[in-house]
Amino acid sequence: MLDTLPEDVLDHIGFYAATHSVLGPPSGILPLLSVSRSTYSALSLKKNPYLYARIFKYKFDCSAPHRRLAKLHQRNSGTPHNFHEFTHQIYADELVKRCLVLQRLRLDEYARVQKTVKGGEIIDELLWMAYLMVLENEGKNVVQLKYYARIGDWLSAFWFDPAGASEAQQYLSRDTWPLSSPAMYCSEDRTKMRASLAMWLFWFFLEPASYIANKDLLRRTVKLLKLISLNAPLYSISYLPWFSFTPGPEQIHLGPFDRPYDPSGTLNKTSSFSQFSVTHNHFSYPIRLTPPPPPAIPASIAFLALVARAGGLDDTAALGNSIRHELGPFDRDGGIENTPLPFVAFPRLSLNIWGRHSSDPALKKGVKRVFDVPIPRKETFIKPYPVIEDSRQWDCEWSRCTQVLVAEENPEENMNKGNTTNPERPISWKPPYDIYKIGSVSDFWEGRFAYTDFAGYAKILSGARPSGIDDHSIAQLAQTWRINEYHLLSPLPTEDRPQNVPMSLESAPIPEGSTSGRDPKNVFTPLPNGDANLAHLPEGITITEWEEKSKEGLDVFLPGETKIVRRYVRYPGFLATTPTTSRDQIKTHVTNDTSNKDTGDKREQVRNNWSEEDRTKDEDEYKTRVLDILLAGDGHSGWGEFKIYGRVRPSDGLITILKEYTAGDRGRWLYRGYLVGGGTSPGEGEACGYLVGRWRDTLSPPETHGYEGIFAMARRR
Repeated sequence: MLDTLPEDVLDHIGFYAATHSVLGPPSGILPLLSVSRSTYSALSLKKNPYLYARIFKYKFDCSAPHRRLAKLHQRNSGTPHNFHEFTHQIYADELVKRCLVLQRLRLDEYARVQKTVKGGEIIDELLWMAYLMVLENEGKNVVQLKYYARIGDWLSAFWFDPAGASEAQQYLSRDTWPLSSPAMYCSEDRTKMRASLAMWLFWFFLEPASYIANKDLLRRTVKLLKLISLNAPLYSISYLPWFSFTPGPEQIHLGPFDRPYDPSGTLNKTSSFSQFSVTHNHFSYPIRLTPPPPPAIPASIAFLALVARAGGLDDTAALGNSIRHELGPFDRDGGIENTPLPFVAFPRLSLNIWGRHSSDPALKKGVKRVFDVPIPRKETFIKPYPVIEDSRQWDCEWSRCTQVLVAEENPEENMNKGNTTNPERPISWKPPYDIYKIGSVSDFWEGRFAYTDFAGYAKILSGARPSGIDDHSIAQLAQTWRINEYHLLSPLPTEDRPQNVPMSLESAPIPEGSTSGRDPKNVFTPLPNGDANLAHLPEGITITEWEEKSKEGLDVFLPGETKIVRRYVRYPGFLATTPTTSRDQIKTHVTNDTSNKDTGDKREQVRNNWSEEDRTKDEDEYKTRVLDILLAGDGHSGWGEFKIYGRVRPSDGLITILKEYTAGDRGRWLYRGYLVGGGTSPGEGEACGYLVGRWRDTLSPPETHGYEGIFAMARRR
């Protein structure tokens, strides 16, 4: 009977059968393929890629690959390319590849040690595919990874099984620091890349309940995360030395920081960029991928989150008992309104069940806790469901993985364009600030910083074994930051599109005795690189924020240059949601009466009427003019009030902040870390992201190891 049906009807039947279960491969189509040769010919992958392209779009998210690959192609080739839609064959091939990855994860394949080169290559493919699917998630991808592939179980075996492929537990059983052997970090097996990917995925899919229920697993997990988080000499937070503000690609290191970084040495260097990256065919488009930040970053935030939810552990009780109610995921049983938002911990990846209700038993267990949208209780017709997560949140992580190293062939010409200030500057990274969302740090931040006692950290610095620091406690303190982000801009490329010029710049107050700074030698020259312990700011500078309600700019004076002012300004598109104007006041701020002479209000009214395309174009144009990024603000903790000054490194988005207490003898402390999941900014709706990294004392020289701890901050909600 099926042989007599028109092809379009047979296609519809095949699609319905393939998508009857929302999870996993389209196995429901297999019985149809076995009916007859004619139905097989009509519905097979080879003969009907259109059908499998539709299946892919139903089961996986597509908008982020279209947008990002188009931008990547234009960046690499200089010519635009329409990636709005891939060919049917590309979708079909990607469906086959993803289904194979999901099945291998579900069966725990290669989660344990494999003594073959092929096993390492397959692990690379599994981890990269899962990581990219998370970065592209808008509700569908994470459902597949979490509930069909059961990636959480795979990662648990990878990290915490005695035979796990990470070999971490094997090292700990010998009382050796995990991931510390040179063999683990050699470029041939790319183990460090795998460790970074696996630790990021562990944080993405961390479910505290499954670990808390198993006390032995919980202790092994907390121990590993604590060791990686707190041992700064061994586990770096960046692949580039943090104390260099303009590092070149030749300074990438694959090995651990088991000794201070030596720019002239070879132990911590990679001889070629190809050893630090891998080629991956993404939707049949070959891209070169570099790993996300080292395991210390996700391990720190996962450690704080897990301990806070668990509480009561002997060696972490001081930390866990104090913040257990402020960390962790939503409690969906109590409803969003009745549950305080976590200040930090989990990425809050959105899950989406679309179309018909799946019969998979994995979805029937605890759906009230994990789903952000109601699951249909009855069979419904196939229809598109709204996107419930903006994949732009992870745009910076994508850019960081796909950034390209380019040598400056003519540094003098680039200097004239405003791209650099030093003709002798080493090989640089371009384009600048692709890995950082302009304006994304401006906000109120709340979080914690944690530290071990001096005796415990002295053992770490002296090279003690892991068992030597087990008995040392960890303490923590809460803190709040108010940060404003300011930019030094190059001249306007044209005068016929002045939208991204701060309207109040001309009328800004000029300090007495200073010039307006209109001389290009002054205005368009970034600050020289200063001491790393001063957040790369020159010693003796004076920074003054404008005393206006939106703090739209700041003036910077170098010592000995009292007649010259460098003027940093804020992106006007985000001024309506500055830390001086809460989100609850945005509407009032934007809709002031037109008689109001405040140009910032008028400008924001105009910008709110722009289309999404106009906003994106304006932001992209503004970003190309940014030469330098400074941070300024203040905050308070249990130790008192403090001022904040900082700088953003253009090569990888590393944020360096100097925290200086205003009273007492608490002194200065240096924070270095990354904004994770910060691809959306205030003014674009729900801004997300966590500031995560390490702090250290400022008395130790930057090139040596000092007293360090970890911190994690989230936006105040």
